[in-house]
Amino acid sequence: MTPRQQQARERIRLRAGERFARDEKTAVVAAELRVGVRQVEKRRRSRREGRSVTTEPKL
Repeated sequence: MTPRQQQARERIRLRAGERFARDEKTAVVAAELRVGVRQVEKRRRSRREGRSVTTEPKL
């Protein structure tokens, strides 16, 4: 993955975190970030369980 692609992925992950904090619906987050619902569910579950960013599944 190129540095530009890595930056884009990190921006998506940060935006997802902001949306989780606002308790937005999983389907809405997935659609707006253009990722799968399952990916959002896994990420949200990881954050709830207090896993660190390095061990969480990536969006």
